[in-house]
Amino acid sequence: MRKIDLARVLFLDLETGGFSGSPVFLAGTMRWNGSDFVLRQYFARHYGEESALLRALAQETRGFEALVTFNGKSYDVPFLRDRARVHAVSLTMPDVHLD
Repeated sequence: MRKIDLARVLFLDLETGGFSGSPVFLAGTMRWNGSDFVLRQYFARHYGEESALLRALAQETRGFEALVTFNGKSYDVPFLRDRARVHAVSLTMPDVHLD
């Protein structure tokens, strides 16, 4: 495994309705800024805000080299890609994914 600067790693977790096709209502990210971990939460107060949540998350994921998740390869990332497609949001994930 190659070395990756911690500042280029994004940690991600989702909360959804749990069913196929249900919206994402909370996405949490964490990254290292060189001196502290920075935690962000993207919260959709209602279904109509899912598109905005996904656009903000797509912006957040840009420029990272690695993604760290728990169960993200089989659930979070495929779920995000499906929901982004529904809302025509371009979502790019880092090439390296540690799950």
